[in-house]
Amino acid sequence: VWENCFEAVKAARLKHLVRHGGSGRRGAALRSDSANFSSGSPSKKGLQDRKSLFHRLNDFDSQQVQRCWDKELTTKICGKTPLLKGYQGDGHSSDDEEMQRLKETVPKRVQTEAAAGSAREIMLRTSSLALLDSSLMKKSAACGLEKRPLDAYEEVMGTRSQILRNVKPVEMTVTNLARILTCFGVERKKTAERIAGFLLVGSLPDQSITKLQQDQEQRVPFEVFYRFMKALQGGRSRQEGAAEALASDGAEPLAKAWRESELLRRLLFAVLTGQNGISRSAGAAAQRGADSILAPLSFPQLLDSLRLMLCTGVLMEVDGIYGESAAVDAEDIHWNKLEILTQFLLDIFFRCEAGEASGNADPQVLADSGLSFNGFERFVAWCPGVYTGLLLLLLPLSFRGASFVAEEIDLASRQLTHKAGELRAKVSGQTMSLQRRHVDRLFGEYVVPWLEDDLARSGVGVAVQTLLSLGFQKFTLWDVVVV
Repeated sequence: VWENCFEAVKAARLKHLVRHGGSGRRGAALRSDSANFSSGSPSKKGLQDRKSLFHRLNDFDSQQVQRCWDKELTTKICGKTPLLKGYQGDGHSSDDEEMQRLKETVPKRVQTEAAAGSAREIMLRTSSLALLDSSLMKKSAACGLEKRPLDAYEEVMGTRSQILRNVKPVEMTVTNLARILTCFGVERKKTAERIAGFLLVGSLPDQSITKLQQDQEQRVPFEVFYRFMKALQGGRSRQEGAAEALASDGAEPLAKAWRESELLRRLLFAVLTGQNGISRSAGAAAQRGADSILAPLSFPQLLDSLRLMLCTGVLMEVDGIYGESAAVDAEDIHWNKLEILTQFLLDIFFRCEAGEASGNADPQVLADSGLSFNGFERFVAWCPGVYTGLLLLLLPLSFRGASFVAEEIDLASRQLTHKAGELRAKVSGQTMSLQRRHVDRLFGEYVVPWLEDDLARSGVGVAVQTLLSLGFQKFTLWDVVVV
């Protein structure tokens, strides 16, 4: 029985050896041994030799099976044709070299596949949140809210939070923000830098001023930019039909929402005074303390801030030949339209600041002190129309800027540079037209009555000095109104 089994196994092994044994020294030796025992009568020594050959064949076959398995594993992992094509030449030397090469390349492939599989698993678990939530809702409806499987829900929420923490936040450079603000009517780079500085420091919830100063390139987080755009659109208090009213005239439907927006109030205060405030992460107590500090504000500083808010065309009309770089002397003021507006705003600001300290205080006492944010808050409450007018001077296209930005992005994606240039010219023209209208409205509704009151109180006041500086020797009340 043993001999019959041995002959059957030997025949199968020899057949496999002839097909796959290769031409190595070990394969040739096995074929020679098997040929010697292929015939002859079995003896005790012959049986032992045949048993030894049987074990050698088994060992050789197990090595071949292991190598075939390695080749199959390499094919599945690498996705390529296996490197081993059989046992050729000097069997051990070639096999060892190929196996050494596989040992060096396969682990890297395995690690890559494992990482990709882990990422795919996380993405699948994250994207299945809606389905899981739906199944949780069905289970909660079936068995009650008390038995809702919160463990699985919290596990998925924890995975989502971990992924979001590893995602790089969306941020905007100051240069890109300045380009976006041009679609809202801000044409001067220095004004855009003031707005960016306020958004970075004054309204940033989780970042300190020291860290911002250490950064080489400051970036505005998406959350802050989104709150700024949302405040311009009226926030939650935006009424139905406001878009149609804004497209036809101006910001009357949004005036109340703009007055209630702390972000916009602090933004206008920062642009007028050049003070960005402190970070929101400093706390409410530090914020209240900073709001009571007087920011330096003089006639030249406020005049320079108003010049930064106006486009070039309107600035030449209201500021005459003196322009933005002209030095202003408080004792010899050439009274033009912009300077009259500056003096009017200073008078209101100082009265509001004095009204906060003591109701009967002389506003000239605080002329050299400055304006605090608390005093500016009183100004917004006392003169809401002037506040809205100043905000419209700063952002005249606040109600159309979003559509202009979307249109410019669409033209840029289609590489229509000529159309994009035409859009820029359209934005510039509308900015100049609207700013001219807002300046005239401020003068007609607020500055002229202020001049009339000053003339009625003192007989010879700011209005008379204005007319004298302009060369008027004889003038009437109508001349004051015209100026």
